[in-house]
Amino acid sequence: MFTKDWDESVGLWWSTGDIHNKPICHLERTHRGPDAAGRLLTAAQLGQLREIDVAAVLAALRKMVWTVEGPKYGCIKWYWEDPEPCDTNAAFFTGLPLVTLRIVFADQLEDQELHDLDWILEKLSAWFLRCCAERHEHYPNKYLGDLVCAWLILECTGGDGADTVAASMRRSAKYWSGKGGWGWGEHIGNYINVLLDELSALLLLARRLPDDIRADYLSMLNELLAIEDSFQGGPCVPTLRNYAFTESPRVSSYREYVQPWAPDEKIKVTNRAPLRNLLAERGWHDLVAPPADPPACPRTVSVPCFGGATAHAYIDQDIRLGGMSHFPVMDWAEGVGWGLSWQCFPVALWRPAGDWGFLLWHAVENDVWRSHPMGVERTAETPRQLTETVNPPIIGRTESILHAGDLVAARYMPERPTSWPRSGDGFRIVRTDAQTELKEQSEAWHRLLLRWPDRAVSVEFVNLTDDRAPELRENEFGGYDWLIHYDPECHGPAMGLWRISLSNDDRQAPVIEPADVPAQPRPAGGRAVHVNWNDRRFLLDPLAAPMITEDTV
Repeated sequence: MFTKDWDESVGLWWSTGDIHNKPICHLERTHRGPDAAGRLLTAAQLGQLREIDVAAVLAALRKMVWTVEGPKYGCIKWYWEDPEPCDTNAAFFTGLPLVTLRIVFADQLEDQELHDLDWILEKLSAWFLRCCAERHEHYPNKYLGDLVCAWLILECTGGDGADTVAASMRRSAKYWSGKGGWGWGEHIGNYINVLLDELSALLLLARRLPDDIRADYLSMLNELLAIEDSFQGGPCVPTLRNYAFTESPRVSSYREYVQPWAPDEKIKVTNRAPLRNLLAERGWHDLVAPPADPPACPRTVSVPCFGGATAHAYIDQDIRLGGMSHFPVMDWAEGVGWGLSWQCFPVALWRPAGDWGFLLWHAVENDVWRSHPMGVERTAETPRQLTETVNPPIIGRTESILHAGDLVAARYMPERPTSWPRSGDGFRIVRTDAQTELKEQSEAWHRLLLRWPDRAVSVEFVNLTDDRAPELRENEFGGYDWLIHYDPECHGPAMGLWRISLSNDDRQAPVIEPADVPAQPRPAGGRAVHVNWNDRRFLLDPLAAPMITEDTV
């Protein structure tokens, strides 16, 4: 792994594909800093560091550090080819393996290599200290990484700022353990592994961490492991900050990840620091709380999130279904070209065979398909928002109520701009062998059955906007799209009600009646209604908070 793709002219390894920085996405191959730092740490753990031209790698990384005075000073580029730091997360993904190399394997480095490594770390320290002062607790994957790298580098360099970083760590612990939750929801997405890397590295590498901080961050580590344990090796449903747009989410267990490398194992190069073997050797399993006994199925799981939102899941042996009590969890976490909704699945179901289903907002603008979640193969140029003509961008709201294996979700799009010739809502399932069947329907109520040999799932949609019915078609991802296309001549709000049931019970059309609510100006498409839906009764009012409530009497 240390000679393949080596580029002596640069002093780094080259890679192809998956270039996520827009200025260089046209290139066929690039040289990635995080991968190079990870290779150095891997080689040190294997005792093979001398098989690499370490001096050349560190010299190249040194040239990638941004030394221009300004807001990015001390950061590092993700790619050698970047004109400047475009993705500033490169500082963490490069910095963590480098500071780990410095702490654990300094004795394997020559004097000049140590000098270059310390120079890089000192510059990164300036970047991380600035980030620590900016207070981005709502973005825990990044901010926790900033704190961890800032502290570990200061332990190496002996520079000033330890008291400031410690204060930030104490404040952040209160935020993440309190009403702030885990910010954007990275504790129920694929970034939970990055959070666990950060906490584990801090607790096992830091030598002068104050006792109260150590206790708080160990508690957070165990909290995240308990959440992962509750999902028992399967993905979170719903899931936030994920990239499972066209494939089933990755299934992983951090407890199983932390283990020594097997003899002759082919070690994969990824963005993440190669900590698995190191953590195992340094006693990670003795540090953390043991897992609780596996819970019985079926069961329900509830995970608190930011601002009082909760992720609710129903888990059985062969399927799991979940939804957010409300989404987005942060209304302000959206901007032109960035945001949260494009990589979040606020209502989702999953089967161990890989079937992956979710609700999907969609729109066409400037002849480009856009959706939340993204819904296509991700590239650097794929739109992150449903619109680029409205700022701040328009985002859809979702609220769901889950009783056992029966989920009802209210969906509300507050506006449909004139730049959308086509827009709507829908249900998508990918990588599935389910058989589909459209059942009886009324003017506003439509029903789709998904059948497997051992399970039937009912997906129902109530159109509260116009008289259009969803259209069923095969998609290019080994599954089906059941999409509603709202009337393109109307540009006001759109509202729909979904019900996903993990059974094939007989259904009758819901009864929809106007609701007697306080008078206030209401745009077309924003009406309040009572919905009597067989055994469940709801009040839906998109201008209220919450916008859906259930009569449990």
